[in-house]
Amino acid sequence: MSIKGPFKVQDLDSIATKNHRKWVFIIAYGGVLGGFLAITFSRWGYDDPYITYRYAKNISAGIGFVYNSGENILSTTTPLFTLLLGGLHFFSIDIP
Repeated sequence: MSIKGPFKVQDLDSIATKNHRKWVFIIAYGGVLGGFLAITFSRWGYDDPYITYRYAKNISAGIGFVYNSGENILSTTTPLFTLLLGGLHFFSIDIP
């Protein structure tokens, strides 16, 4: 790629200004979008953590890797994290 023609300092300044404006716009847009999503979903409740906590409590209580006693169904999406929480709860560390 070759550069054609003599450049003036004013040309470089205008390129830097355009680049600066682009990044300011991207950061502002991301901030507004992130704020909107945070406000919109701040009261949104998820059931997945509570399922994981119940599995962990059942593991630490000796019931097994089950949600309900006697039902052998795997419904946790984070089995390794569930086992970690179950081990922590077994050693009297509270989990939610």
